[in-house]
This record gives sequence, C-alpha cells and structure tokens, in this order.
Amino acid sequence: MQNYFKNKIALVTGSSRGFGYSVALKLAKEGAELIITSRTTGALEELSEKILNFGGRVTVAPLDLTNQLHTQLFCKTIYEKFGKIDIFIHSAFLAIPMAPVETISENDIIKYFKSNTFLTQRLIKLVHPLLKK
Repeated sequence: MQNYFKNKIALVTGSSRGFGYSVALKLAKEGAELIITSRTTGALEELSEKILNFGGRVTVAPLDLTNQLHTQLFCKTIYEKFGKIDIFIHSAFLAIPMAPVETISENDIIKYFKSNTFLTQRLIKLVHPLLKK
C-alpha cells in the first residue's frame, strides 16, 4: 500500500460498481480513509472487505442520495465523525434509457435531470463546507 493519500478522507458516491468502485479501491490502496456510499449494500460490503483485507480504512454508508433528509444527515454525520473531507468523487448517476430519443418519455427525462443535475448540485452544496475544512 502506498501512502500518497495518507491521512486524507475521501468520500466516493456510487461506489458499488464501475468508476466509483475502481476509484475508491485505488484511493484506499494509496492510503486514503474511505467513506463509500451507494444504494447497493452488498456491493459496498464487498468493496469494504477488499479494502480491509489490505489494511485500508473504510466507512460503509448505504444511502439513496435522492432522499434529501438522509443525505443531509449523512453529511452531518461525516462532519461529526471526521470533521472534514479532503477528496470528493461523485460517481452516482441515473442512466437515461438506451432507446431512440423520440421514444423516451418526458417523465424519464425529468427523472434523469432531477437525479443527475439537481441532486448533484444539492450534494455539492452539502459537501462543500466539509471540503473547505
């Protein structure tokens, strides 16, 4: 394990698979203490086990970021436990249906923008004070 990110706290959303999973694992191998979150508890536990097996430090936080109250409480808990975060990787997103655009419903488009644009902006507002610390 390297120590490039030793004593750094990293929050990675969407950690259950794909980019979020890979970057969380890489940051942990470089010495960061991880806070990993996604809606998929089993996949978070699998990632946590990998991190712990090589001596990394990790906090697992299953969370649906679309729930505003739970997200606010989550950020408050991070502040109470860690006092700050040093690295924020937001990789949670909702994929738009893979279909010809003329067949995608307006409700699907609205859901996509609410999840990927407005949710991201709200999350940045909540995380920004933790990053400033």
